[in-house]
Amino acid sequence: MLAYLAFASILALGPRQAATDAPPVRGHFSLAYDEKTASTILYGGVSLLDQHIHPYGDIWSWDGKAWTLLGTASFAPAGHKAAYDSKRSTMEVYGPTDARGKSGALYSLSGGAATKMFAVDNYKSQDIAFAYDSKRDRMMLVTLDGAEGMWTPQTLEWDGKAFWPIGGSTPGTNAFSASISYDPIRGRMVMYGS
Repeated sequence: MLAYLAFASILALGPRQAATDAPPVRGHFSLAYDEKTASTILYGGVSLLDQHIHPYGDIWSWDGKAWTLLGTASFAPAGHKAAYDSKRSTMEVYGPTDARGKSGALYSLSGGAATKMFAVDNYKSQDIAFAYDSKRDRMMLVTLDGAEGMWTPQTLEWDGKAFWPIGGSTPGTNAFSASISYDPIRGRMVMYGS
């Protein structure tokens, strides 16, 4: 419900209204709940205004009543995913870091800043899903890598230092447009894709 209210608040602004007390309208942003601050965090994205692409590097917090601008990161991601790391009380973000999608990174959001944790050269991910497994203390990444028409689904985990492929757990061809979430009651990741 909180995420829906936050998104509805974004839509209510309209495409040309200045962002003074809420984020401007955008797509391809990340949205995740921060347990430590009991708020939903919105980060990045792009909008198309006046035939121009406008990237956003701003970080906003929704506490259920109002938006607060936390800060602006040094880069403006789009098509990235965010997940909350409950052990470290941080928001982790994974995805492309340039407009051409040639490089990517894993960033940690803290307050209004984004700190690079891991760079991905020769980034080829076409679609990503990202979630935190609190039982195993791992960030899980499902991605389609490669060139268009030649995508290969992969499942990787972040151990705090690097991403490692998980043997024998690569999803089927329905990993396109997938989302994943950790189910703490059953102790497993749940994935849905089209």
